[in-house]
Amino acid sequence: MKAICGDKIYLGSTLKSMRKAKKITQKELSVLSKVSYETISKLECGKKLPKYETLILLLGALGYELCVKKVGE
Repeated sequence: MKAICGDKIYLGSTLKSMRKAKKITQKELSVLSKVSYETISKLECGKKLPKYETLILLLGALGYELCVKKVGE
């Protein structure tokens, strides 16, 4: 499961970059997304992977939506 660790770090740094591009703090994102500050912090540090619902809330608060694509398409 080595790839999952890398995915955590990549996802966390991507979320952090998206948040910083909007010029908002973790606490502000917490209020906008209704996801706890602690969860956002752990996600951005790569200590945790989000549940699907959490990811949808965070992306929505940042002005994005999730697009799922089948591998090989």
